[in-house]
Amino acid sequence: MLKVKLITAVLVLGLASAEANALIINIDATVSGCTTCSGGPTDPSVAAGTVVTLIHPVIITLGPGTYTIANAATVNGVESGANLGFVAWNYQAGNPNPWVWSFLVATDNGNGTGTMIKGEYVAGVFPTQAAVAGATGVVTGNYSTVLSSTSTAGFIDTLVLAQTTTLDFFTDDYFLPDNAGGVALKIVPEPSTLLLLVAGLVSLGVGRGRGRQSPS
Repeated sequence: MLKVKLITAVLVLGLASAEANALIINIDATVSGCTTCSGGPTDPSVAAGTVVTLIHPVIITLGPGTYTIANAATVNGVESGANLGFVAWNYQAGNPNPWVWSFLVATDNGNGTGTMIKGEYVAGVFPTQAAVAGATGVVTGNYSTVLSSTSTAGFIDTLVLAQTTTLDFFTDDYFLPDNAGGVALKIVPEPSTLLLLVAGLVSLGVGRGRGRQSPS
């Protein structure tokens, strides 16, 4: 019983540490884009592997490992540090329809360009910011790969980095002065190392338990 409690405590501590190390990224649609961005994340001009010229992206550096990308600003609440107004963005201010929820990710090349790795989106164009932020029963995706999330608030994807990498986050637009709103993201490192440790402890505990059994 003590061993099980110890394993549980270690797991809980690891999950809490992962949350404590979460990073909030606010992507302002009036500031961050790229010169060829247009037509949605599935547009060939921003296909995975293409090099794009960046416009003031949000730049972060992450170590190797697996990270969860989630929505940090929803109609139901805002994570600490997330911009309350970044629950969706508009690519043509004054037009009532073009509210969307999408963002792009590239690896930073250090010269004002980035190499595309993700085109994330909630499918559809909506008449208001609230409508897209509260959308349910929708398709979410990374380029042509459909993700498991079915709501804007519940958007989730995984980012896997083999080495320390500098990343660019930006909106899929090239003309920013008529934009509005933005997207706020929560990047959380997955406690994969901890889970391996716990699995080892569980295996060790089971082995020892079997070793103490009396032969029938």
